Amino acid sequence: MPSYFEANNFDERYLLIKEDIAISLTGSNGKRDYGFAVINETDESYWVNQRLAIIRVDKERVLSKYLNYLM
Repeated sequence: MPSYFEANNFDERYLLIKEDIAISLTGSNGKRDYGFAVINETDESYWVNQRLAIIRVDKERVLSKYLNYLM
């Protein structure tokens, strides 16, 4: 029997996991919400929609906190 996610065609590429960076792709021009980036520091996972991008780093090469600081 397929899992709930397989049965409903969920794509794990859209799942924000711990240490991923989420960046907004839309917002109000000139306000902080446009291009705002945060790190998921929790153990929770979240589905994102078309208004967010996920940046998943190679943890052996780059620290999420460092990349988020640069952005």
